[in-house]
Order: sequence, then C-alpha cells, then structure tokens
Amino acid sequence: KALQATFGFMPLPDFGPSPITNAPNGDIVFYAGTAGTTDGWLPAYLNAAAAACEKIGRAGIVIGSSGGPLPAVKFAPLTELLRGACVLVHHGGIGTAAAALEAGVPQIIIPRLFMQPANAEWVRRLGVCHVVKPGEWNAASAAKYLVDAIQNEEMKARAKQIAAQIDRKAALDDFCRFLEN
Repeated sequence: KALQATFGFMPLPDFGPSPITNAPNGDIVFYAGTAGTTDGWLPAYLNAAAAACEKIGRAGIVIGSSGGPLPAVKFAPLTELLRGACVLVHHGGIGTAAAALEAGVPQIIIPRLFMQPANAEWVRRLGVCHVVKPGEWNAASAAKYLVDAIQNEEMKARAKQIAAQIDRKAALDDFCRFLEN
C-alpha cells in the first residue's frame, strides 16, 4: 500500500490462484510490465503478439490481465511458467530478465522506461535476446523476431549455458554470509 500511495503506478497485485503452473511445451510467454507502465501501449502490444503467434503457428500466453486476444493468467510464478516456454517477450525488468536467464529461455525485450533499456542492452550483450524498440513492435516484426528466437540455435545454446551457471541457493548463501559479516 505504501508503494501505491508513493508512486501511484504500482497497483496491489491480485495473487489469486492461477490455473496454469507452467507453459505448455513450446508456448511463447508475453509479459508487458506492471500497470501504469503499459498505459496507451498494451492493446497494440497484445494485438501484435496475437497476430504474430497466429502467423507462425505458435500458442502464446500473457502474464497479467490482458484484455487482449491471447489467453492470460493474472499471476503465475515466472520461474515455473518458463519451464515449458520457448521464448519470453517482456519489458526488460531486471527480475523478469533474471528469471528467463535462470530458466535458459531466449528473450525478446521491448524496453520502454526506467532501467529497462540498460537491462535490455545487458541481456543483449549476453547473447540471449533481441531488443526491439516499442514503436517497431507490430505483427510483422514480432513474427520475424519470434521465429528467429525460436530457431536461433546459438541464442538457445547461450541461454542454456548461462542457466547452467546460475545457482540460486549458493548466491543466497553468499549474500547471507555477506550480511552477517
């Protein structure tokens, strides 16, 4: 509640039960960002995503309430949802990018504000994503980027290589030791 009152753009999450715990194998997961950061952009983003999925013959699922043509879940643990995904398309939030890195899933990042452009560049330099300008996201470009991310063996191998290096428990243990010292 304090964040909502302070920033005005962070709604309280509705973490009701989700019928989906992981994406069916090969699905594309779309996440646009939090409410307030998607104002005026969300319908175009979701319509282009749906048209691209139809064009390439792949299913897509949206995290968050969409109001768009693709099926959506209000909330699902991203690390679980990504287990079956072939690509994650998102806004470039650091937590979202980190979840995809941990899952070994290639990414398409459409950064819009705050640290999203810097995060997108960092992930691009790792070799696991395409970065798309928001104004360039349309059905044709989305289909092109999705097909490349799905078929790009180098990007998929690099994503798996990075995922193999991530050890959440070890990192948490190191952090706790740091705090204790």
